[in-house]
Amino acid sequence: MRLAGMSFFILTGDKRETAISIGRSCGLVDKNMLMIDIPEYTKENDSEWRMTMLRNKEIKEEKVFLLNA
Repeated sequence: MRLAGMSFFILTGDKRETAISIGRSCGLVDKNMLMIDIPEYTKENDSEWRMTMLRNKEIKEEKVFLLNA
């Protein structure tokens, strides 16, 4: 993943907005980056989940993926 130029950071917070704010404060998240929510995966939504991930892959701008766990 490093060879592909990908960076991964795990930011946590009590809410989605808190994690984004922390990312912006420490310079990891830029206001111009696209925020993409990753839907929760279940066996029932497997094909929809995969299609969503493939569509997100096609987006060429810098992205921040948000996972609600």
